[in-house]
Amino acid sequence: MGGQDGLEATIELANADQLRLDPASRHSKIRIALARTERKQMHAGGAGYATARLLVLVGYANRPGDFDAGLKDFDAFLSTVVVARR
Repeated sequence: MGGQDGLEATIELANADQLRLDPASRHSKIRIALARTERKQMHAGGAGYATARLLVLVGYANRPGDFDAGLKDFDAFLSTVVVARR
């Protein structure tokens, strides 16, 4: 994401009681992307720089049957994210 190293995970959510009755039962599917970076920011008055550590988390969720169709749009969005280092 944004040219940064990161992690990505796909998670399926289910109701535990319903899952016992139907092992294939899922009500949501989620994809998250996580990236960590640093950003340098000039102090007010130009008295030097401070470094801020940023954690960027982006997610997409949908019903399992509709998840794959929207995943292309989510991946396209991630390719446009820019985390600028100044």
